[in-house]
Amino acid sequence: MREPLVTIACITYNHAKYIRDAIEGFLMQKTTFPIEIRIFDDASTDGTQEIIKEYAEKDDRIITFLMTENQWSKGKYGLIDWIFPSAKGKYIALCEGDDYWTDPYKLQKQVDFLEANKDYVLVYGLTKEIDLNGTETITNINDKDTTGIEELLERGWFIRTGSIMFRNNLITQFPEWYFNFKYGDYMLQVLLAQYGKIKKLDFISSVYRKHPGGISNEFSKNTINFRYDNISLLKVLDKYFNSRYKKYINKHIRNLYARILIISISSKIPMNYGDLLNLIIKMNKKMFVVWSIKFMLKKFLK
Repeated sequence: MREPLVTIACITYNHAKYIRDAIEGFLMQKTTFPIEIRIFDDASTDGTQEIIKEYAEKDDRIITFLMTENQWSKGKYGLIDWIFPSAKGKYIALCEGDDYWTDPYKLQKQVDFLEANKDYVLVYGLTKEIDLNGTETITNINDKDTTGIEELLERGWFIRTGSIMFRNNLITQFPEWYFNFKYGDYMLQVLLAQYGKIKKLDFISSVYRKHPGGISNEFSKNTINFRYDNISLLKVLDKYFNSRYKKYINKHIRNLYARILIISISSKIPMNYGDLLNLIIKMNKKMFVVWSIKFMLKKFLK
């Protein structure tokens, strides 16, 4: 039996409502190469594991890691501690248990590109994002075809996890700071991007669900703290890369401070005056004009 060229990596927790869609998306892939499907469940209590077992019994490409005790609470991580170390594929495609793939040729298209372009480390497709009201939006349409670490550090998390494929074994050890933040998807992309370029392929590859149990919904509950935490991460990344990308990181930090200021004013949430002073000092003219217009509009349209 040939070794798999692609490892599908899926982590899940209490996704009984969604996991069938995810697994069906894996199984519908049409490829000229073998694949393996590694699914980690972190001690779900809603029947997710029973659904995973049902599929695994029918398809030996599915390899399961079904926890009886929650590992996240113990500082262990499904991808880093279980799936990545055991993955046999030359490439890894990610999809969390509450998202799913829509194109049966997703893996084939992405492998074909990476095989032909050795200077690229990560490839992604367009994503259909569905919010809590059922509103659909196609993300990444206006992204440049080729990006890199500079844009990731300047813009932040804009590549949806369920759409990506990347080269395996580029990261041999995760830095200690990686485990101090919640943005695992974004940090993984940044660490990968230091080894090569990123390619966007123009096809809808996946669906990203926003729902009460999702990480994006968790962040939206406290957007100011989320942005402060993001600033802390960017400062750590600046140190990690020895200030090589400082201008991109600083631009991202300025934007985050501006958002904090706007949220504080519009929501009447107290703001740290040190941050306000820092923002005013670092603001460029264009940003200051944009912010001033937004502030005046909010004031006079009440």
